[in-house]
Amino acid sequence: MTSITLNIPRNYTKILDDLNDSLYVEALNTVVKKKLREKERELREIRKKQKRFEVKYNCLFEEYEKIMADSIKAHDDWIAWTYLKEREKQILGIVNKIKFLISK
Repeated sequence: MTSITLNIPRNYTKILDDLNDSLYVEALNTVVKKKLREKERELREIRKKQKRFEVKYNCLFEEYEKIMADSIKAHDDWIAWTYLKEREKQILGIVNKIKFLISK
């Protein structure tokens, strides 16, 4: 287990002195679940943007890389789509870690 030090305003210390550790754990769980919802929302948005590219080019990213035209617009779209794929991978990793931690 990891210890966390919090700086709490003085006017709260009288109230918090009577609270036990389970309240802090509950608060931390609430924050983690909120972060999970935020990341899942971000993941949905990224997937929507990727879907727009799939519809625009009528193919998946991997196929687009093979057939993309040699134009500035095609390269710009490839860069944007590549970023979305990488960001999706990063966020999915975070989401999976949070879900794993919550399940324990």
